[in-house]
Order: sequence, then C-alpha cells, then structure tokens
Amino acid sequence: MEDILQRVKDFIKENNLICENDVVASTISGGADSIFMTYVLNKLSKEMNFKIIGVHVNHLLRGEESFIDEEFSRKFCGEQDIEFKSYRVDVNKFSLENKLSIEMGAREVRYRIFKDLNDQKIINKCALAHHGDDDAETILMRIFKGTGTKGLEGIKEIREGFYIRPILFLRRVEEIEKFLKENDINFIIDRTNLCEDYLRNKVRLSIIPKINESFSMDVTKNVLTLKEICKIDNDFIDEIVEENIVKYVDINKECVRIYKRCFSIHKAILYRVIRKCIHMCKGNINDITLNHIKSICDLIEKRKGRYIQIKKDLYCINNEDYLELSTTYEKYEVKHFNSVVLNINEINDLRNNIRSYISKEIDFLGEKIKISFEVCENLTKEDLINTSKDFKYFSIDEVCEISLRNRKEGDLFTPFGLNSPKKLKEFLINEKAENKDRIPLVCFDNNIIWVVGFRNSRENMVLNNTETIVKINLEYL
Repeated sequence: MEDILQRVKDFIKENNLICENDVVASTISGGADSIFMTYVLNKLSKEMNFKIIGVHVNHLLRGEESFIDEEFSRKFCGEQDIEFKSYRVDVNKFSLENKLSIEMGAREVRYRIFKDLNDQKIINKCALAHHGDDDAETILMRIFKGTGTKGLEGIKEIREGFYIRPILFLRRVEEIEKFLKENDINFIIDRTNLCEDYLRNKVRLSIIPKINESFSMDVTKNVLTLKEICKIDNDFIDEIVEENIVKYVDINKECVRIYKRCFSIHKAILYRVIRKCIHMCKGNINDITLNHIKSICDLIEKRKGRYIQIKKDLYCINNEDYLELSTTYEKYEVKHFNSVVLNINEINDLRNNIRSYISKEIDFLGEKIKISFEVCENLTKEDLINTSKDFKYFSIDEVCEISLRNRKEGDLFTPFGLNSPKKLKEFLINEKAENKDRIPLVCFDNNIIWVVGFRNSRENMVLNNTETIVKINLEYL
C-alpha cells in the first residue's frame, strides 16, 4: 500500500494538482476507479493537508441499480469518515430537452454540478478518476476520428486549474483493481460498462483485446509511450508557436488578426498558430478540422474583403495586410444590393452600333467592380465555348434592362445545360460556394443570366439567329 500511495503523492506534486488547504471533490460512482481514488486521496489528505468531499451524481438511468450505487458510495464515505454529497438528476429528460446523447447529457449534468460547487466556494478542485487505460482508449478514439499530434497527448493531468486526474498514470487491472483486492476494498461493477453500445466500451472490450491477442502486445502501454513522446515534441513546438504568435498576431476584444507575413512560415507551425488563434477568438477549437485550417490559408489568395464562415459563430475576413478572425456576424452582414447597369437607351446604342463598348465601375458591397459590355461579331463556336469565370457571351436582342445584384430569398436560376430552373441557393450549395451573399448576379430584365464566377444561364444564350452578341466581362479592381 505504501508504494502506491507514495507514487500517487509524487504524481500529485510533480503536476501540481493539489496544494495545501485545497478542498477537493472526489467524484465517486461506486466503481473500482472512483473508490480507489477516493480511498487514496483520503489517506493522502492528512499528510498533505487538504480536504476531500465525496461527490456522487445519480443519473437515474438504471432504475434500482442507480440508487444502490448511490447508497454504496454514501456508506463507503461514511466508513472512511469522508464528507459526502449526492445529487439526483434525470439525465434522460435533460438530454432530450437539450438534444444531447445520453452520454453527453450525463457529462454535462456532472460538470454543471461540479462548477456550481466551485462557484459556491465549497470546493476549489475536482478530482476525476481517469486512469491510464482511459487515456489510451481516448487516444485511440481520437486516432480513429483523425486527430493531429496534439490530440495524441490524450487526457490532461489538470484542466482549467480545477479538474485534476491524480491516478491518470495507473493501470486499471494491474494496479487499481489489484490494490483494491489486496486491501479487501469492495466496489460495484457498472453493467453499462460491459455493453458495447458506446464507442469507448467497444474500444475497451473488443478492439484493444483483439489487437493485444493478434499481435502479442500491450497496445495500451505502447499508446501511452506514444503520448509521452508527443507531449515532449509538442512542448517544444508550442514554444515556437508562441514566438510566432507574439511576432505575427494581434489580439483585441473584438477579433484576432493574423498578419499575412505569418503565412510564409512552415505549415507545421502555421497550422498550430491558426488553431491557437481560433482558440483565443472562440474559447475552444471544438470540431475545427484540417479543412477549416486550409480554407483560412486559401483565403489570403482571394481578393481583399472576401470572408468565409468557418463555423456557426466564427468568421475570417481577408484584409489588406492581415486575416481577421471574429465570432460576430454583424461586421460582415450583407445588405441587399441591386443596381441598374445599362438602361434601355444604352442597350439600344449597342444594338444599333452607336457604341460598341460600354464600361462601368460599381461599388458592390464595399468592393470596386468593373463591368464591361462589348459588341462582338463573327464569333466561332469555339469562341463561344472558350469563356472563363470572368466573361461570358450573351444575346441582348430582346433585353430592356441589365442590372447587377446579390441574391435574395426565393431566387431561381436555370444553369446552362439544364432545361428547368432550380433554386439558386441549392445551386450555390452544390457548387460549394463561399460568401453566397456577396456573389454578383448579372440580370437581364430581372432574370438571373449569370452567376459570376460559376455558370451562366441557358436563357439569352447565343443562337444562330442572334443579331447582337455582347461579351460581358466582370473584374474586381
């Protein structure tokens, strides 16, 4: 017993998990891990001068078994002379109301209780009973989901200076359960941990044992070694990242600015700088993928003023010398724009050869656009086919007005190659268009004939009997 108590004590000191006079909530479910942690922390509390409180959350998910676990935890704390608090929450109801999975709902409930105890200054630390096997399972699940090297660090020993994991370095069977058996300490087996409905249980009960059996190895031990190596490497890289943040990033209350000079550094550092900037801007990097990072990098090649919506509440705009990350949409909110570019008199000038070329400059949602109309003759079929994103050919034989606008609700568009109109919104989604509200639309008599940068309509297309062909060219200044 003395050996394992000393090892936990050393781990606590090495990672600065508990200080003198701390009041620590020892989360206790009645299972082996939490019973072991609570027992050991109680033993150490006397010599390290801190206090523990046993905190049990009854999720009301397993009928009578839930109350058996609660009573077992209460009795254990009573026998060990540990202050005990229990809470009952209908997790099933909570999860339905908040549209969460049962697993995420239970987690949310527990963490709200722990936070409330901290806010009331009843505790200032919360000990969670994660151990080495949990850590390895977490890393494997992250690998399956496509993590980076940061994710390979697994579970943290301490988070937010509040959540601590004092037994994270120990193995479940070889050390925790062995200790409990040798010291005749009882615990409860949660039968839900034996069900493979959850990914973690599947990894624990099926995948890891099969790997161990197939390759004659201890995959958990090897994964934890990988964690240690990644942590050392990441600590070194993080120092370089911080140096570059100081050099290339400005932070204020409204946004985070990444100066474009930063995008010349190695991607191994650049991608981490961007992730850190997103964290500083948003408070987390939940669901931020490599594709999100790449889309931010691609934005510097786009024209000034362009922006992308990375997540529901995260935007990135391309300015002159920097990219700006912000969580608010107001600064990018697009008003409806509609401007007549050519009236009937100007169109008649083109049709009657009074003028062969007309050019206009327009302030389109804060960006300068030049749109030109040039009468063309003797075009071949190849000429009509070989257009680009910037120019197209159209018939203006029966057109009375040409306008430029952005999209509005209910817009329909008949793309070249289709016989019937479709919703513009669906077309742009299929084209994976960014900043849909800022895409210029060229209209003939209020009908969209060109979604600039994408495709023209089959309407007003050049036919054999077309009398006046106009090349429309649009460029950003």
